[in-house]
Amino acid sequence: YKTMMAQHGMRLSMRDVVSSALYPQVFDEFMKFREKYSDEVGYLPTEAFLAPMRLGEEYHFEIEEGKTLVTKLVSVSQDTDSAGYREVFFELNGVSRMVKVADKAVLDAAKGGGAGALARGITERADPSIIGQVGASMPGTVVDIKCRPGQPVTKGDQLLTLSAMKMETAVSAPISGTIGRVVVGMGDFVSIEDLLVEITPA
Repeated sequence: YKTMMAQHGMRLSMRDVVSSALYPQVFDEFMKFREKYSDEVGYLPTEAFLAPMRLGEEYHFEIEEGKTLVTKLVSVSQDTDSAGYREVFFELNGVSRMVKVADKAVLDAAKGGGAGALARGITERADPSIIGQVGASMPGTVVDIKCRPGQPVTKGDQLLTLSAMKMETAVSAPISGTIGRVVVGMGDFVSIEDLLVEITPA
């Protein structure tokens, strides 16, 4: 117990001690998170700690006897700022609030020096009026690219794969033609409607 107190620098309960004994790695990760975001994170429901809230989702949690907080996720900004942060809008007991939260996928992609739009500091948006421009239907990280400039493609062919929240989504060619440009690179983070690929119609 004394060793754990010295390591984490905060008061620990017997439940913490048992948790550490049963799941040492998980407990250490939780404590690092707790130390970074304050002890109040301990009041979060387990599901809110393990997975991001969905838009419109609401949580009730008691921070002390007779005092309950009600939080509701309202919206998250589509684009990040220059530092890789998104604006998160939520309600706390019915009062609207906003905080800026670091988008880990964006920051990790920037550190990795992706070859596409993020590495160049440029974000192109797909123009829906141009039939050959393929935009992202969801925010995510580019984890696979199956096309290259000059390559002929048929409508329905997979162009690349996006990953978000451990779910992968295939991006397919909306038309037949020839790949003109591949705008993104491996590891790039993209937002909704960011330009991914340009196809010259057949």
